[in-house]
Amino acid sequence: MLGVAGAQSPARGVQALPESRWPVSLAAIAAIVLYGTLPERYTLGPRWLFPALELAVLVVLWFAGPRRNAPETAAHRSASAAMQIWLTNVIVFGLWYWELDRGGPTGRHITLPG
Repeated sequence: MLGVAGAQSPARGVQALPESRWPVSLAAIAAIVLYGTLPERYTLGPRWLFPALELAVLVVLWFAGPRRNAPETAAHRSASAAMQIWLTNVIVFGLWYWELDRGGPTGRHITLPG
């Protein structure tokens, strides 16, 4: 119940072992490779953008992601919550700015430069 590897699971009363990250990592790498093999007409933006973002997320999750039965401190929980709130605020601000800047996407499309 203390959240350490090999501790008794309160739900089923059996020992819970830490989960391996290799299957998920291999699936993410396969997705990166498959995206790299797509024809240019099926990709958005530069060909390297989405694989680079996916690889960055994979690296961050590999080193900082939670593990099952890993001990967690109050500082870790509060830092994680702070990062989630900050990222949500950045996304919402970006969406608002995109929507309001020069009349939104429709206004930018209709307005011709010059």
